[in-house]
Amino acid sequence: MKRVPGGLAAWSRLVTIAGDGSAASVDVLDLLTETPAGWRVARRTVHPRHGGPAVVADGTTPWV
Repeated sequence: MKRVPGGLAAWSRLVTIAGDGSAASVDVLDLLTETPAGWRVARRTVHPRHGGPAVVADGTTPWV
């Protein structure tokens, strides 16, 4: 996780393997905000691996 304006950013990579042996993966960027009930996902963005770096709504790229 990384501190960003307004909370935290969390990066994950998901990988799946289909029955035919083909694989696919995506990067997931979650923006978390603290609430009275604890940390909650405020926004989730999914980027196919063949795309560019994950970009937050304000144009920053916290993982670059």
